[in-house]
Amino acid sequence: MAVYVSRQGLIFLAAVLSGFACGTVYDFLKLLRKYLPVGRAAVIFTDILFWLLSACIAFGTMLRFADGEIRGFQLIGMLLGAAIYFAALSKLFEKLFLAAAKLLLIILKIVTAPILFSYKIIRKLVLQTEKRCGKFGLIVMFYHRKLRKNALLIKKFRKST
Repeated sequence: MAVYVSRQGLIFLAAVLSGFACGTVYDFLKLLRKYLPVGRAAVIFTDILFWLLSACIAFGTMLRFADGEIRGFQLIGMLLGAAIYFAALSKLFEKLFLAAAKLLLIILKIVTAPILFSYKIIRKLVLQTEKRCGKFGLIVMFYHRKLRKNALLIKKFRKST
């Protein structure tokens, strides 16, 4: 099969981009290890995950653009892409990742605020009931609510028939 220079240029560009992708995966896993409390097993797991993802990226690129053929200039392109990524974009990626993580934490706080607020109110009511009536009061309160709910359902059923 004849391989033209323009096709080789496209294959080289794809290899450079796959090097960028491998660098991004490495940085992402590195930042996870840096900012999350992980042990030695997690470090080993992320290393294995990096190599698996990098292999999938590299071989997927080679299959897609070079019909599965491995050439020396592809490996050089991948190394060049990773080197350019680490020299130029690694710090920017770290800042973007941290900004996205902070934004995600803010969104989680907003979403969970009503749940925590209602939990605090219910907890306060339960503690006051337990203080006044003891454990028996909690049991009575629980069954009273169930009985009341059942009574309301029975009333609605009777009105509908």
